[in-house]
Amino acid sequence: MNRHFKALVSALVLLAMLAGMAAFAECAHTEKKQVTVVQDPVYTSEGYTGHKVTVDSMIYWECTKCGERFSGKPGESTSKTEAHDMKDGKCTKCGFTIQNKALDKVKSNGTITMNVGDQMQLNPSFATSQGLIIQGYKSSKPAVASVTATGLVTALKEGKAKITVTASNRKKATLTIKVVDPYKATGVKIAQGKSASVTVGETLRLTAQLTPVTARTTLTWTSSKPGVATVDANGVVTPLAEGKTKITVRTANKKKARITVRVVDPNKPTGVTLSQTGTVTLTMGQTLTLSAALAPTTAKSTLSWTSSKAKVATVDANGVVTPHAEGTAKITVRTANKKKATVRVKVVDPFKPTGVTVAQGATVTIKAGQKLQLSAVLAPTTAKSTLTWTSRKAKIATVDANGLVTAVAAGKTKITVRTANKKKATVTVIVTP
Repeated sequence: MNRHFKALVSALVLLAMLAGMAAFAECAHTEKKQVTVVQDPVYTSEGYTGHKVTVDSMIYWECTKCGERFSGKPGESTSKTEAHDMKDGKCTKCGFTIQNKALDKVKSNGTITMNVGDQMQLNPSFATSQGLIIQGYKSSKPAVASVTATGLVTALKEGKAKITVTASNRKKATLTIKVVDPYKATGVKIAQGKSASVTVGETLRLTAQLTPVTARTTLTWTSSKPGVATVDANGVVTPLAEGKTKITVRTANKKKARITVRVVDPNKPTGVTLSQTGTVTLTMGQTLTLSAALAPTTAKSTLSWTSSKAKVATVDANGVVTPHAEGTAKITVRTANKKKATVRVKVVDPFKPTGVTVAQGATVTIKAGQKLQLSAVLAPTTAKSTLTWTSRKAKIATVDANGLVTAVAAGKTKITVRTANKKKATVTVIVTP
């Protein structure tokens, strides 16, 4: 009996001590109001901002980040306190605005895409609805997406991470976070298209357009043929010589675009013509000046002149043709880039006989011992030539270098006259006794 009484006394003493401790604790915190979470997180047009709480029966919204309380959603007045108001879904004290993802299934909750630098508050509704305590959050790749002890996810770099929440009953829910970099270029193109032209002496500024429009990156420009055109770090193309080159722009992550740039040299000849065409006749003793015209009219070039037969005619650096002998020669002009034009020059010698006749006719008669002067007629009338006279039968008649015939004895003979270029004529001489 005494033993039971002592136990009862001890129990009463213990209850009195606990009651005293509780009373002391209440006295020590008389200024702290009782706060009770009465509703799941609040959603606004901007996302999730806080929890709805009651403080001594008064309803407030509590910022998840800084704990500041404010008087309710915009348009809803729940009290006349000095608490901060919520504006545009943000805490007016710390400016906190984040999204919320309720993990409402005890399994995978799919994939959420976040930009680098974004945050998202997790809300394990399956735990709160069952009165469970959240034991912890874990990220499979904290370098990609980290998570705090309260379920605040921060996207750090591109990649995927699986966030796992564990409740007190060891139930788990997962959410895959796909982090994308809004500043990372997924593509690039050149505003000028696939091809462009530029003239020597001018420049062409190329513009790179990144995808997405938020992308930021350093750009590298290169030319496949820097001898044709170069390109600087700003995409400015400087043409140097006619031709084609490929200009390539690359992003830091190796995305690239390419354009073919055609360089046109306005001073480069595309062709050349001569003022004289076909065949030109040139007389010995005269000269002919040829003139070349370049195309286009802006073209500039040194010219070289050549003759196919220098023995017939030569040509100097200024296109002046000098004839030397009868015949035909091709005179060619060439530009520095091998464009050419040709004219035929036919050289005619006005002094060269084209034929010869004996003025006295085909037959003459002379008596033995007499003399007869023969004369040769050259064609054309301008022709000049040395003449050679010969007699077939000198015993009948002889002829000297000037065409003087001497009859020697009765009979017949042929006297022939020849020009230097082998033209000839013959006369029959009859000598009578």
